[in-house]
Amino acid sequence: MSGALTLRNVVCRDCGVAGLAGRSILVDVSLATRRALRRTLIHRLVRNAGVVGTLLLAALGIGAMGYHVLDRLPWLDAALNAAMILTGMGPVNPISTPAAKVFAMGYALFSGVFFLTMVAVLLAPALHHFLHHFHLDLSEQESRKAQRPQPPDGPSRTQA
Repeated sequence: MSGALTLRNVVCRDCGVAGLAGRSILVDVSLATRRALRRTLIHRLVRNAGVVGTLLLAALGIGAMGYHVLDRLPWLDAALNAAMILTGMGPVNPISTPAAKVFAMGYALFSGVFFLTMVAVLLAPALHHFLHHFHLDLSEQESRKAQRPQPPDGPSRTQA
């Protein structure tokens, strides 16, 4: 049985795409399965890009509104400051009022977490697609370990 490749159907718990998995990590899958995975990947990337774009516009709008109202900047300068802070570059115009400075601190902290989260949301479908190439299923690997025969006990060394 060593070196034998056992194939069986495995269905991804997240997306329901079926594939083949065996003892080898890399297993040939049919062209139809690869096309289905690619279509699913593209669909998820487009969907996640739409979500990220919408959230990005909302975050940019909140920042521009804050700079426009609290620091009395024109809309274009307020949007520029918001975009620069959102991408981690820092403000362009000096911040003059105490309320705007407090807003800038909170917006900068929010922007750091927001940027990393949006990158993760964009990359999640690609990582999921990458894992499909290896057909990683932890419960399947654990069940394989449990099914392995245990080595027999050697001669007893408890002779007195």
